[in-house]
Order: sequence, then structure tokens, then C-alpha cells
Amino acid sequence: MAQTSEGITQAFGAFALALAQGRYYEAHEELEILWYPRRFEDDDEIRFWKGCINAAVSFELIKRGRPFPSRKAWGTYLKYRGCLERLVTPRKELYVRITQTIDQHRSFMMSEFLKAMEFRHACKRFDTQKKIPSEQFDSILEVARLSPSSFGMEPWRLIVVRNPSLRKALKPSCWNQSQIVEASELVIFTTDDDSVRSGTPYVRKMFNRRGLDEEAVNTYMNVYKNYLEPIECDEALLRNWTAKQCYIACANMMTYAATLGIDSCPIEGFDREEIEAILDLDEGRSVALICAFGYRVNPQGEHKRLDPGQIVEYR
Repeated sequence: MAQTSEGITQAFGAFALALAQGRYYEAHEELEILWYPRRFEDDDEIRFWKGCINAAVSFELIKRGRPFPSRKAWGTYLKYRGCLERLVTPRKELYVRITQTIDQHRSFMMSEFLKAMEFRHACKRFDTQKKIPSEQFDSILEVARLSPSSFGMEPWRLIVVRNPSLRKALKPSCWNQSQIVEASELVIFTTDDDSVRSGTPYVRKMFNRRGLDEEAVNTYMNVYKNYLEPIECDEALLRNWTAKQCYIACANMMTYAATLGIDSCPIEGFDREEIEAILDLDEGRSVALICAFGYRVNPQGEHKRLDPGQIVEYR
């Protein structure tokens, strides 16, 4: 492609067409021909080209099911897209349209779930002036209620701490983490460990609600007893089992919150016995984890994750 104004315009036209048709590798090649010979030039327009190339690479990686390296390529695009503001060129209107096309295409490619996963991070500092609308927070709590649990026992009991004095009292027992007092909402996941022991009325009630006949309920009760007896004989094992269920609910809540643009931070750094004493929990009830919800103060840092090949094996 000739390095003329007309040639550059044609290259970007071909780039936009390739994007629209899902030919992301070809889109990358359309601009690579322009950029490569001039890649060492100290020029914002050349850097902008590099950003657009990386946008196409990001789309190709998503297409191939590689979201994590795609994020890195997308970050490069975002970095060099900023060069557009400084550009003084007759092609600026063209480049603005190109960025709009890229951004729109990104929104189509990224599912709401993946976008939420990109957005979600362990937020350490929350804006104390911004509060989550009650309707949205109620929907986050509803996600916890709808979450799955082992045998459908739903052992979680959530405490939403809004009292500023109580939050202040909890903070020293939570390693003095600022999220405890700064977040818009603070949710403490507790578990009703005694209720879920095998043979309790609570367990039978949870099986009865399935509309089963007495024989089927008794069968479930026996299966449950055989599974839980080796666990419930040790308080720590039982507490660990019920806590696992809370982590499922908490993960669902954080991801759903991210779809609403609400930040979160799961917290394990606390003294469990101290927290239980401050909350004056009944015997048989324990604290599993804490999660803060609100709005970030600082920009989100880059996610650091292992490559899929390092965490997945096929047999």
C-alpha cells in the first residue's frame, strides 16, 4: 500500500471492512503494511496505527478463545488511541470514525459476562461519597439468594453492616483495611453450621420443599448423612464446608455487581473469633468471609493472570 494520503485512506477503509466481516487477522495485515516500514518513527500517527493493529489482534484473540492475551492487546490499543487527541492531520475525521468502529465492535464482541470480568477487580479504596442505589443493592442480594449450594442447603446468613460505629469497631479485627469503613455496603457472610448437621429439622425441611414423597425424602436424608458425617464430626471441617458455599454466592454477587458498574472486594483478612464476638453471633454460627461493595476511587490496575495453558489440562 502506497504511503500517500489516498493509500492510507484506502488501507483504513479495508481495515474497517475486514472488522465488519470478522476477518480480524486480515484487518491487522491491512495496517501492518503501513506501520511496519515506519515503526521506529517518533510520530503520534504511526503510534495510532499501532494501536489500531492491536485492536484487530485483540478481536482475533477473543475469536480464538484467548481472552487474557486479548486484554493485553486491547490495552495497547487504549494506550495509543490517546495519540489521536494530539494529531493534526487531514485524516483526523477518518481516524475518529475508525476508533468509533473499533469501540462499537468491542462492545459487540464482549459478552456482558466477560465485560464484567474485565471490570471486576479487588477494589481497595472506595469513594465514600457514592452510594449504591437501594434497588441495585437489593438485586445483588437477590443474586446471593439464587446461588447454588451443596445439597441445596443454603447455609449462608448475610449481615449487611451499615452502622458506622459497628464498622469502625470491626476495622481493627479486619487488619485495619479501609474497605471496611469506606465501602457503600459491607456484607458479612456467616454460616448456620448447626442447622445443616445431618438429621436436623432444617435439613429435612430443605428436602421436603422439593415436593418429594416421604420415602424419597428419607433417601435424601440418608445420602446426606453418609456424605456429611465425616465432615460434621470436626468443627473446622464443617465450618470449611459451609464457607465453601458462601464463596459461590459471593463470586456471583461480585460478578453481577460488575455488570452494574459496581466495584467489590472479597476480604479474608480478619480475625474470625474477634468478628464473631463483636457481632455477638449465636453458638453454631460462624463468619466465612466479608465482601465490600461500592465505587472505586483509583483507576483499575492491569489484571495479572496465568495463561490458560498453565491452569488447564485435557485428558
